[in-house]
Amino acid sequence: SMKIPCLISIISFLIMNVVGMIGWNNVFIPISSTTCKVIYPFCLLSYNFGKIAMYQLFTFRIELIFKHTSYQISAMSLTVYRVLCCIIPTILWCVWIYLSWSDIKPHDTDSNDPQYQYCFPQHFKDSSNSKSFNLAENVMASIAVCDLIFSGIPLALFIYKYYQVTSLYRRAKIIEPNINDNGDLYQGLLNANLPGFELKHIAIIR
Repeated sequence: SMKIPCLISIISFLIMNVVGMIGWNNVFIPISSTTCKVIYPFCLLSYNFGKIAMYQLFTFRIELIFKHTSYQISAMSLTVYRVLCCIIPTILWCVWIYLSWSDIKPHDTDSNDPQYQYCFPQHFKDSSNSKSFNLAENVMASIAVCDLIFSGIPLALFIYKYYQVTSLYRRAKIIEPNINDNGDLYQGLLNANLPGFELKHIAIIR
């Protein structure tokens, strides 16, 4: 199950970089409003799907490591996370594309004698008339926060679960101080009769 998100992530980022490098500016090929409106959203969505695949890959890896142990993560929790990390960033990127749609066109580089053009928008639709609230800026900030949250959750889960497993080892060393990390480690920890200890935990520690 980890092969698919891994391949999707690699392919998505590769496509985004190659297409973006060639089509986001007129260094290699001429660009127009039409090509910009195709390439710019395509690259952003490719990046989005690559990130989603990475989120999924993290959870599959954590699920595999702690599967069939007393520290395995709830399947329902993982499902909710996977659904949210697919829906929320995609909606935010679609809103960003909508706000920038009218200005996705070639723009000259900011120089006295511009020689190149690029497709990045400079102006955005904003339904708010308030000067203190810029919708596009808040959407971009929300995208960054979502990335931080969805990347941080698997990391925090792994650190927490790994800490729980390694705490068993530390407790075992207190009970059986002569335990070494060799073939006797399994039997020594089993003899310590620690609640919740399983042989797979030693594989995780190693």
